[in-house]
Amino acid sequence: MKYACLVCMAETHRAASVLTLDSDFKHYRRLDRTRIPLLR
Repeated sequence: MKYACLVCMAETHRAASVLTLDSDFKHYRRLDRTRIPLLR
């Protein structure tokens, strides 16, 4: 659950994108099942 904080922040700040180098992060979704925007 090391990414739970980033997912919660992405749900709270809908216009924000997440910067990550982890390729598995593209599978994470918000509660409404939309993808979290990523900067890679």
